[in-house]
Amino acid sequence: MRRFKYLTMADIEAICLLADARKSVPAGVAPDWQIRPDSEDRRQLDDLLTRGLSSAHLTLLRRIQQLPREAQIELASLAWFGRGDASFDQVTAHAEQAYSSTLPYYLADKVELGDYLRRGLQRP
Repeated sequence: MRRFKYLTMADIEAICLLADARKSVPAGVAPDWQIRPDSEDRRQLDDLLTRGLSSAHLTLLRRIQQLPREAQIELASLAWFGRGDASFDQVTAHAEQAYSSTLPYYLADKVELGDYLRRGLQRP
């Protein structure tokens, strides 16, 4: 089983359950991922990116936002690895390089997030 420095199995399990609940709710308005975190203050950015989200989607987002930056990077790495994007080392390097404060919004928007995380844990 893959080990993480910042992300716990309890975090992963909770996020998988929230992602599964979010999957059963119709999607809201798709966020504009071209927005850079420094283009507006954080509150305005959050208001813009959460407009129209279901309560299940918002709960998932807030849970991911509670994680420290390093755990968010590990979560993204696990999701991308589970999606089959590249080796774990490659997706981790990419997640570290590409990190921004919008990463939780991006991850919460992935309907298959729970499945990606579970697959990532199962992959050798």
